[in-house]
Amino acid sequence: MRIALAQLNPTSGDIDGNTTKVIDAIASASARGADLLVTPEMAIPGYCIGDLVEDAGFLAANERALQRVAAAATSLTAIVGFIDHHPTERNDSGTILKFNAAAVVSRGRVLQRAHKSLLPNYRYFDDKRYFAPARARETIDVTLGGRAVRLGVSICEDMWDEYYAVKPLPELAAKGADLLVNINASPFYPGKRQERDALIRRHIARLGKPFVYVNTSGAADNGKNII
Repeated sequence: MRIALAQLNPTSGDIDGNTTKVIDAIASASARGADLLVTPEMAIPGYCIGDLVEDAGFLAANERALQRVAAAATSLTAIVGFIDHHPTERNDSGTILKFNAAAVVSRGRVLQRAHKSLLPNYRYFDDKRYFAPARARETIDVTLGGRAVRLGVSICEDMWDEYYAVKPLPELAAKGADLLVNINASPFYPGKRQERDALIRRHIARLGKPFVYVNTSGAADNGKNII
């Protein structure tokens, strides 16, 4: 199979602009014969958006944008970062449940909404403040390169599982994933690239599965400083 990695630089809060970048990436990948396109974490809304996560109009626009992306994915399968939300489901405090999510889309349809399981809440991360964790981790069967492939989709912290009881990647592998995918909006610090590389190699050695990783490019404003 041929896999395209869309190392985008989303603008925080610019749903229309980010969606255009994703759709352009789909067109480019399709023209190059890609079977699968993978975009970064929160590619549609941008990751560092603060309390926009709580805005109903913003969430609705993010969902409409996802449907536009699905409609554009006519000749390949794409994995796209977005915010999934369930207006009818609320937590104990009455807040609508929202999820840092990755949609698997193909032929105009959303095939899966995979939710981030491990929510970081340290240093510059605030995922636990805004999002609910995934209730379960499931694989999805798609056709890539003319053959059936079972994808195991995870998001950023899901691969940094050392200090968590839940182990998303081993769980997806145990459910028969042929290909593990991890989408990211992960910040830089000196030596981080080598640390990521070593971690991914450990997962591959332990699980015996090929691994696809994609991150954003550029600098993200996390609301506290510029990373």
